[in-house]
Amino acid sequence: MTKSELVTSVSAATGMPIEAALKAINAAFDEIINAVGKGDTVTIPGFGTFRCRLRKERTGRNPQTSEEITLPACKVPAFKSGRRMKEAVRNI
Repeated sequence: MTKSELVTSVSAATGMPIEAALKAINAAFDEIINAVGKGDTVTIPGFGTFRCRLRKERTGRNPQTSEEITLPACKVPAFKSGRRMKEAVRNI
């Protein structure tokens, strides 16, 4: 499902105009991104939890030269699905 399909689906399910559904979805995504970017955790019961994880420094390999390189520690976004989502996926 693409973002435009999601907007159309939300618009149909709620009776909102497409423009209003697009604004609502964009606002929700922006707030999740801002919160996780600050290091907060965003929990949506039944759907899942968004958070920021710290990836440790590790050794990697340059695929062109096979030279070992050190990849620095960094923060990465993470998502853990909720129970309702897990059950929906299992029952497909």
